[in-house]
Amino acid sequence: MTMPAPNDSESNFGATGLLAQLSNVVNRSAYEDTVVWAIFGTFWAANALLLVALFSQGDFPRHSAVGIIISAAGTVVSVAWFLIQRRAIAHMKRWEDIIEAIEEELRIPANFRLTGDQHRENLRGVGARKVMGGITRLSVISWGLGLACFAWDAMGRPVPW
Repeated sequence: MTMPAPNDSESNFGATGLLAQLSNVVNRSAYEDTVVWAIFGTFWAANALLLVALFSQGDFPRHSAVGIIISAAGTVVSVAWFLIQRRAIAHMKRWEDIIEAIEEELRIPANFRLTGDQHRENLRGVGARKVMGGITRLSVISWGLGLACFAWDAMGRPVPW
């Protein structure tokens, strides 16, 4: 990603301004990363509490209504987290793109950059963002299936467990 050629108002920004902006964006990116992980931890704490509530008697709830309420809450929490996470990760990607553009504009050597191809080569494999997204999708599906099974049971139909 390259920055467009500076016009008259941008040419006054200069290397010092770009370095200051790089520092600001790196700090903001680190903050966003911290927020994503903090919310992810809260999401898992909420899921754990819901699971404890679901199996508080050591087995599935005796009344389907309890399972429906808890599974619905789990589904809502998971969908909300999915939407929040997607937006937060998009912001992180935006900050990374800005960092890369500033590094290119400043002509920082590849081995000193925070971004770029050399950095991506060192991070091969499944990234944390993909794992987070996969876990969140799995949670939405699991709670949704639980909700469907408890609703199915509430209608008097046998559930295969």
